[in-house]
Amino acid sequence: MDAVCAERCLAQVWVPKAGLHACAFDVRVAIIGSRARQVMVRLGHGPITNSQLLGGRGDAQLLRRRMGEEAWAGMLATCERAMAACFPRSLYAGLDVLVEPNFRTVRILEINAFGDLLPRLLHEGLDTYEWEVAEAVRRNRPSQP
Repeated sequence: MDAVCAERCLAQVWVPKAGLHACAFDVRVAIIGSRARQVMVRLGHGPITNSQLLGGRGDAQLLRRRMGEEAWAGMLATCERAMAACFPRSLYAGLDVLVEPNFRTVRILEINAFGDLLPRLLHEGLDTYEWEVAEAVRRNRPSQP
């Protein structure tokens, strides 16, 4: 450990992830225009979860039922507050969220500037990029006198 720490290193505390579909998972929440617009459950066959690297996607509605409405809403609100506090002028970001095995406690793992690649995922009929365009247009409309 002393040899490793003599170099640049980062030590992190391990926190257990909840499981769905017999896999560990985390959640990618896309915040667009200060609102949680997209939610993707990212599965993993080990501790690493990534929808693009063999893990696949889980069922967000199943997770929502398992968490319960209060915890689900709390997770989304936590993400919205984190985005507002850390990047108030940014149009969007993708937040990676760990859900602990009790399905109530959530932790934001990281905020990704380019965390919006969520193919085939719709929220209120729009995909991530359509939400981003709509929000950019809304933000850039001239104010009415």
